[in-house]
Amino acid sequence: MFGNDPELYPPTDPDMVESKRLLIPTAFNTLGKQVFEFRKKAQFYQEVAACEVWTSLELTKAFRQREDAVAIIEKVMIDRKVNQMDPDFSFSKAIYKESMPSLGQEHPQ
Repeated sequence: MFGNDPELYPPTDPDMVESKRLLIPTAFNTLGKQVFEFRKKAQFYQEVAACEVWTSLELTKAFRQREDAVAIIEKVMIDRKVNQMDPDFSFSKAIYKESMPSLGQEHPQ
């Protein structure tokens, strides 16, 4: 963008200066959109992972407390499907107590 050529830096050509003034905010705007899209994808995959953790925790609880495990597994899977369809339910919130945990946070034991 700004070369080390002494004849080009600092830029003195008004057209070059103006083009750089326009280029930099455009680049930051593009970067901001990419970060936003990345965060949306990260939240989606966090929710998918939390769904799996939630299911395994529910199944673990069921096997420890009951002998009729098949019926319990079926109930857990139905509850899971209902929760997936509920726009107000978040597996991340159920597991991590927040929508998106900080990176590196492990699931509860």
